[in-house]
Amino acid sequence: LAGMPGSTRPAPADDASASGRTAYREYWEALVQREWEHELSMINEQLGSWPVARLEKEGLCASGLVGSGRAYRFYNRPVARFTLRDEAPRHSFQPGDEIVLSRANPLTEIDALRGEIIEIARDYIETALVDSGQLSTRVEQGVWRLDRLANRTAYDRTIAGLHRLTGDKYRGSKPLRRLIVDGMGAPGWA
Repeated sequence: LAGMPGSTRPAPADDASASGRTAYREYWEALVQREWEHELSMINEQLGSWPVARLEKEGLCASGLVGSGRAYRFYNRPVARFTLRDEAPRHSFQPGDEIVLSRANPLTEIDALRGEIIEIARDYIETALVDSGQLSTRVEQGVWRLDRLANRTAYDRTIAGLHRLTGDKYRGSKPLRRLIVDGMGAPGWA
């Protein structure tokens, strides 16, 4: 039997090799990167070619919003609340979604605001915005359109998970890691 005294067969490794871990990480990072790039191009295509009514119908956009600055910050980012119209269509926004706020078109407006949704209620959406000067006075003026962007959080967490799984400081089961990483080349894998 492998690994037994007198056996000529080596004992199976308890962990994946460094080169195997690197190959696994690079393979999956490339796939995740391609998926991220596809999602970005899809969002840009939708924002650039779909009418606002279709974006709203699909739950990707909310227009006619009235903003108000809030007196607190979320992770050192200014918070703004946007009130939804009474007849606003159903949307699919969720906390954590990355968004862009504009007056009419987020792709052409130089002063469009970027941020993240932090709270949703029946009549408002609260956002943490990237600070850009006189934010509170800008937010409180006029009517806004909010569009959902690709969610970078999922991408970043997937890449971080790949690095943890394949890194030298991995604290999980080494045999399980070997099975996952070395199994990548096995017939019928994935």
